[in-house]
Amino acid sequence: MFGLGLTDEKNRQRLLAGFTEMGRYYAKTGCFDRQTVDRFAAPEYMPEKQIRMFRLIGRPVQRAFMGRMAKEMGCRERLDARPFQDQAR
Repeated sequence: MFGLGLTDEKNRQRLLAGFTEMGRYYAKTGCFDRQTVDRFAAPEYMPEKQIRMFRLIGRPVQRAFMGRMAKEMGCRERLDARPFQDQAR
């Protein structure tokens, strides 16, 4: 959801359309229909080719982009740091 803040209004509305529709449904009925929720929460699958391309190209680009953004925001630690992880392991 962090990425929503980086998108323009048109794309943000498109990405949030499902959530907005679910909110309208709840406001109208006062509850959620099981089938509607199951459809909304169903996993989304990507083709294997798309997954491989992301791993090859997308992940390194994403890490570089997020690293630069974190640095601009004042982050001094590694983004994958786990400061509260048990050190005894």
